[in-house]
Amino acid sequence: MGSEITLRGLAVPWNVPSTDSRKSDDPLAQGRAYSLLYRADALEVETEEYIPLLFGHESKVHLAQTADSSLRIWSTDEGLMFEARLRDNDFSREVAHQVGRRRYGVSVEAYNFFRRYCYVGKTWCRAVHHGTLSHLAILEDPAFARTWVRVAAPAAVLPFRNRNPQVRSIAGGGFRICA
Repeated sequence: MGSEITLRGLAVPWNVPSTDSRKSDDPLAQGRAYSLLYRADALEVETEEYIPLLFGHESKVHLAQTADSSLRIWSTDEGLMFEARLRDNDFSREVAHQVGRRRYGVSVEAYNFFRRYCYVGKTWCRAVHHGTLSHLAILEDPAFARTWVRVAAPAAVLPFRNRNPQVRSIAGGGFRICA
């Protein structure tokens, strides 16, 4: 206890179509299923705004956030990178343990985005040219296969022993907080 848990990863690769396919009512999509693609530096990161890192898109537990500098986000030639310093608690240690044992990726949510539809190779894509980042989420099956997250200091968190009955592992890597 008392040691800081740090996660690092690639949240979005630039100029690479997502591996999933989506349908949209958007008239610009022309009724076709599309993959998502973020152009280089497409996401605006307002570091003074509250941007959380979640475990799953629907999580109510924020592992880290930009508002208190526990989450750093920056752009590289490869894509949007992040580093998160997690609070030392049972949920964070469980997340670090899961990330250390199996492959997880990262997904993002954005709003106010400007997009165009185009082909990248043979893939019909919604290319996001500009958007504002809402949150990052660690997922077992992310939209972009090239995303990744790693525990920066696994010796500090592994092996995990859950000493808190409020945190329960769920088969498949999900978690729930029990009331």
